[in-house]
Order: sequence, then C-alpha cells, then structure tokens
Amino acid sequence: MLKILGTQTPDDLKDYSINFAGQLSPTDSLDEPSVTWDAGDLTVAQENVAGAAATVWLTGGVDNRQYKVTCTAGTTEGRTIKAAFLVDVRDV
Repeated sequence: MLKILGTQTPDDLKDYSINFAGQLSPTDSLDEPSVTWDAGDLTVAQENVAGAAATVWLTGGVDNRQYKVTCTAGTTEGRTIKAAFLVDVRDV
C-alpha cells in the first residue's frame, strides 16, 4: 500500500522527498541526470537530487483526485530503483 505524503490544493506548490539511503550501498549515490518523476496530471515544477535524497516540487491537479507519484532513480554504481507515494488534491 502506498503512503499519502501530502494534501494540496491545485494552486499550491509543495515539495516531497524520497530518501533512498536504505537501498544504496555505502559507496553508491543517486545519479542526478538519471532521476525521473512521473506525477500524472500534476506538474513537476522543480526537482533536486542531494546524496541519497530526491525531491520534487508539485503543483496543479484536479480537486478531489489522488495522484500516484513515481520516482525512478539511477545510481552512480548502475542500479535502478523506484519509489512511489500518493498526493491528494483538495480545493479549499
């Protein structure tokens, strides 16, 4: 079951982070050019990679919808790992 990481309105711009540290070897890290996000109808406004963490800033969406957000990350040692979470969009 996926975890709901947040609730936002269609006009909000919020950031969400995934820490991949538990999935990386001590000498591995995320390879920034190979980190991609799939956020459905949400708009990816910005993204950042720092060490083992990937962060995405999301905006948009439709009121009363839930979105699955997936991060696919390549690592400096050649691994590919994925993580996903849910975001609820609710208009105030």
